[in-house]
Amino acid sequence: FFPNSTHRKSANLSAGLSAMKKHTLLKMKVSEAVCDHRNIDPVIFNSKIRKPDIAEARMLAYYIHYNLLSNPWSTITIGEQYGGRHHSTILAGLRQIAKRKLQPEAKEIAERYLSAYLSA
Repeated sequence: FFPNSTHRKSANLSAGLSAMKKHTLLKMKVSEAVCDHRNIDPVIFNSKIRKPDIAEARMLAYYIHYNLLSNPWSTITIGEQYGGRHHSTILAGLRQIAKRKLQPEAKEIAERYLSAYLSA
């Protein structure tokens, strides 16, 4: 019996929940920024719809999370936040952004809407 073990477990749990809340809030901000920039309904953006314009907008969000934020996310975290997608789906999206040369658009979105979260 360890008197403080329950306290440590609850502290770790609350820290994990706090991190999850921060991820969810940041995901919402990035999603809103991309939706505003691309004139896409957020409900459609967050759905499983695979239309090219919607999928490309999601890929822009992946790119922003992975490359432009001051605290970048792993591909696993991005996948978890965006509908439970596999990390390889996120990597494929990041490659598509490079292939389609959309990095300047992602940077513009980030600078316009998310300046408080960008890396220096």
